[in-house]
Amino acid sequence: MKSIITLSTVFLLIILSLFSCQKKNNIKYKEKTKYEINLELSHKDSIRALAEFNEDKKEGKLQLIKYGPPPSLSDRYYWSIIQNDYNIGIKKSLGCAVNKGDLYYNDLMSREITKKYGFNFFEMVNIKADSITKIDQPLIDYVAKLKFKHQDVSMYNVYNTTDERIKVVCGLGWVTIKKKDLNANLFRIVIDRHTKKIISSDLTTYIE
Repeated sequence: MKSIITLSTVFLLIILSLFSCQKKNNIKYKEKTKYEINLELSHKDSIRALAEFNEDKKEGKLQLIKYGPPPSLSDRYYWSIIQNDYNIGIKKSLGCAVNKGDLYYNDLMSREITKKYGFNFFEMVNIKADSITKIDQPLIDYVAKLKFKHQDVSMYNVYNTTDERIKVVCGLGWVTIKKKDLNANLFRIVIDRHTKKIISSDLTTYIE
């Protein structure tokens, strides 16, 4: 009887041991597979980014991948300066989901840009964007407090005029035109940036 109990116990322990090993091996296998997949994807992204960079460089293109959360006013001026003042294009615009290949592409292209415009190029663009923001943001804050027919303003744009004292502030929002939702100008205000005196204002009229 004792021998039977002993054999049964040993047999049970062997079964449990095999089950435990199989479970551990499965876990290790899954972890390894996930790591290998990520590594493979990262490697492919980097190869793709390098190929795209070399092709764009050969064609003489200077461009960057834009990504991140919705841009602030300063961010919008930053990209506007880069595009309009230095003819640097936006290769594509992404949200917050950016892979290592996109970051690698931007790193390679940033080096090319600084070779052409100087090592402190991006710092200088930031400084210029911030200086414009300091002028325009108070105008936006002032206009935002005014009451207009359209209250659902999603964004403001500020434009220069031929007179450096005068700015044009436009409020943008979503409107439906011909059954399509569009982000368009809702109103336009011409304002003195020093005194904040409103020179003229008008609502935008849409043809349905």
